[in-house]
Amino acid sequence: MTIDFPVLIMRWLNFAIMAGLILKFGWKPFTSLLDNFSDESQDNINEALSSKQKSQDVLAINQKKIDNSDKEVADILAQAEKKSEEVAISIADETERELLHLKEHSKAEIKYISYEAKALIQKEFSEQAVNISREHIIKNINKTDYKKFNKNFISMIKEKT
Repeated sequence: MTIDFPVLIMRWLNFAIMAGLILKFGWKPFTSLLDNFSDESQDNINEALSSKQKSQDVLAINQKKIDNSDKEVADILAQAEKKSEEVAISIADETERELLHLKEHSKAEIKYISYEAKALIQKEFSEQAVNISREHIIKNINKTDYKKFNKNFISMIKEKT
């Protein structure tokens, strides 16, 4: 194998010229592109870290809310139970007042009805007594008949009462 030095020198010279041109004209845009990519990557990393921190803060706040929600639920249940007891007591008191009112009203109604019944019985008694007296007068009955009429009258009254 033989080495062709003029070709080798030309290739090295071509390489040096191309490397020089790339360094002269392409290096700044290439490094600028890499710097922009690096800056964008760093911005994305910083944004991701910031989002992560915000998410952790929101998570911590929500965790506190969850922890406090158990206490709030217990407080709400205690208030609801207290309110239901108050309502139950109020309903019981109202029911008791209404029952007392109904009882008094019923007593008055019973008293009125018994008064009417008593008046009716007295009226019937008086009418029967008048009828018996009429029969005595009309028939001029004797003493045995009189006792018989009185017994009938008393048994009639007993039946009606």
